Amino acid sequence: MNKFIFLIIFTSLQVSAELQLLQPNDGAQKVIKSQLQNKTIDLDDPKTIFINVDKLAKSGDIRSQFSLGKIYEKGLGVLADQKLALYWYSQVAEKNYPSAQYKVATFYELGNGVKIDLDRAIEWYEKSAKNGYGKAQYKLGELFIFGPKKYLNTELGLTYLDKASKQNIPEAQITLAKIYLDGINVEANEDKAIFYLEQSAINHNDEAQFMLGDILLKKGSVSDGIKFLEKSSEQGNTSAQLLLMKVYSEGKAIPSSLDRSFEYAIKASENNHPEAQFLLGKIYQDPKSKFFDVEKSILSIHSSADQGYVPAQLEMARLLIKGQSVNQDIQKAMSWLDRAAKSGSSIAKYELANRYIYGQSLIRNVLLGLKLLKESSQGDYAPAQYLYSKLLDEGDIVVKDERESFFWLDKAAKQGHQEASYALANKYLGAKSDDQAVKKAIQILEKLADKNHALSNFRLYEIFSDDIQGAKDTVKSRVYLFRAAELGYLKARYELGKIYYEQKLFHDASYWLELASSEDYEPAKNLLKKISSEKLSNEFGQNIPTSETIQSTINQQNYIENLFEVPDAQVILESLKNNTNLNPGNEQR
Repeated sequence: MNKFIFLIIFTSLQVSAELQLLQPNDGAQKVIKSQLQNKTIDLDDPKTIFINVDKLAKSGDIRSQFSLGKIYEKGLGVLADQKLALYWYSQVAEKNYPSAQYKVATFYELGNGVKIDLDRAIEWYEKSAKNGYGKAQYKLGELFIFGPKKYLNTELGLTYLDKASKQNIPEAQITLAKIYLDGINVEANEDKAIFYLEQSAINHNDEAQFMLGDILLKKGSVSDGIKFLEKSSEQGNTSAQLLLMKVYSEGKAIPSSLDRSFEYAIKASENNHPEAQFLLGKIYQDPKSKFFDVEKSILSIHSSADQGYVPAQLEMARLLIKGQSVNQDIQKAMSWLDRAAKSGSSIAKYELANRYIYGQSLIRNVLLGLKLLKESSQGDYAPAQYLYSKLLDEGDIVVKDERESFFWLDKAAKQGHQEASYALANKYLGAKSDDQAVKKAIQILEKLADKNHALSNFRLYEIFSDDIQGAKDTVKSRVYLFRAAELGYLKARYELGKIYYEQKLFHDASYWLELASSEDYEPAKNLLKKISSEKLSNEFGQNIPTSETIQSTINQQNYIENLFEVPDAQVILESLKNNTNLNPGNEQR
């Protein structure tokens, strides 16, 4: 093995790209070649080869000096020694060879064999860049744009990156594209970004092809976007493979194709892309898919989870808790949740907290549960914030703190958590004497009601029925009660049935009460029994009514029916839009 290492040093390193700007010392080269051909150097003895390289380097042969720097830097057949590597690279750099100047600069930048010294690094990068070395130009551009504050110089950085780009340094072209895409210290310019990506893509850079394909897809140039993504995919770019999988799966930009989606999922998974493995597992998991395979699904998701992909770890935990596709195993599920939590997953911390606080794990640990719950809340996970707020408000397992409780409740509500929003609205309603608080509550509840939140619809019915801070609105009251009843809220169905019963509209009353009774709502059952025991014929007692009494009753019933009928859609919309406070005495009959 050592023999081949040193043969590579002599034959490969001496003509490598890094040495392309070095002028060979013809005399020294002839000696080496002659010795190799005549076997005066024992090729079976790496030590002898190293001694001769060392000898040639010390005699001033530039290529041997550079090769010796590489030997010490990489530890090729000898113990790596960064100080010696820097020494030999410096010997060549001092003779104004740009590739060696670049190497010396990297040593000072990274602190290899010497203390980190960015001033010296930039000095050497500039020498190399002035000699036309593209990699040095790229490094300078990066340092001047993304480096420490004292070196920031966007204009100079862009100049160097552009020079490197013109030498087809792919990193420079991609960096420029990202700068103009994201508007980093410059005005965003998608056209310029595409220009640099095209330059790199022409030279078959797979990352540039991927980025260009992604941009073109978003711009609606679907066929060109797919073309670049496929080229990138052919070079093994897993990001391109993953995007193609999603494009063919979603069927938005192009017709959906499960076969093509599956094909790219397989390719990306074979490259050990954890997200691809997870998504492939989900394809196998779908019983409606022709690729349905429980065993392969578990293998793919497990492989993704093993690589630290948090969604896969959460999925493994879910499957183990439910005993779905695998044997139920709470201990293993907790282990996956723990791994995800250690990766910073707020969801995992919340799930663990729930189990530790309420004893759903193998052991109950309230203190650990509260710690994880707070961390999850601080990670902006709304369900955790809502639960933490409840616990602080209740004061059973944690010290009661209403101010802290309100803080977390408000944060959860701002993230759109419906239960938190509803609880927050009720907090505001608790301050009935505060007009602004009541208005805030109504605003929150109306947003929830528009999202078909049944409780919010019923709460608004109560608000607009009771004159809370002048909020009475009969039309709105009717609308929200019907909405709540139609959304299945049992109390709303019972309340609606009771209102109809009180108005002696027994048919309508029975309809809503039966719906509530079917869900074992006891008050509805009791009222239904009462209705069934009453006879409509007893409505007027035992006396035969006069014509005047009959007409009066008919008029009254018509009034009641009209009073409680659902207004047409336009009336509802206008009422909701203008928040009109209607006077019942002026309502249209």
